[in-house]
Amino acid sequence: SKMNDGNEIEMHKEENTKIFALCFSNEESESIPMWYLYSGITGEGVRIGLTSLKMKILIDGISCVYPVINNKPDFTNQLIKDRDFTVSSGWVSYVGRIKYRYRNESIIFEHQICDEEIQRFYRDNYFVKDYEWNYEKEFRIVFDFRKSTVPIPGKIALLVCKEQLMAKGGGLSLQLAPELKGHDFGKVSKQYALPEKKITKSHLNVSMKLIDRNKSVIINNFREVIENAEAKDLESMEDAIRCYRTQ
Repeated sequence: SKMNDGNEIEMHKEENTKIFALCFSNEESESIPMWYLYSGITGEGVRIGLTSLKMKILIDGISCVYPVINNKPDFTNQLIKDRDFTVSSGWVSYVGRIKYRYRNESIIFEHQICDEEIQRFYRDNYFVKDYEWNYEKEFRIVFDFRKSTVPIPGKIALLVCKEQLMAKGGGLSLQLAPELKGHDFGKVSKQYALPEKKITKSHLNVSMKLIDRNKSVIINNFREVIENAEAKDLESMEDAIRCYRTQ
């Protein structure tokens, strides 16, 4: 129900609160749209890298997840694989609008696939998206709670063993976003508890300045930001405004 693809939400609307997806991008080179779409408007996020072998270890190691309550995992309440949910994984296929063509002498008939046929194709299929999303090159892990007899949370948390993913030659790495070229590797290393050798800079020489470009939009939507903000976020905003007025 939280997907950014409205067509996916609509197609699975009857069960979309019972399906969770952990999504990855299979792309070795950097993508400017992916950086700014998923690391935030300031472009100051990090890219987590996993080798194919470590991805398999991650998937095979899933035995349980935890419900998230007030943005914190509830470790007292395990949801067990194959009892409360099932797991599947695979590549996302990107499809266009398909037409059948039939030629009879000089007449060409085109048949657009009807809504019923499209729905039948998409039903129970959580690995298909419209072709316009193909730049994501997505690989997806799907957690299916449709047959669960326990209350289904709004969010779930998966514990990942970082040491296991780094064992025997590594396989887990971090890359800093383009806007963090001058960032302190030592600080990032300490924050994520990873060796500095596992952290690299972006190869892109870009500065999108999206805040400047979207300043009027941000101001016009400030009320919505405040309404959805937590108390600590409001305190940070107030501190920033006081600091700005002092300057």
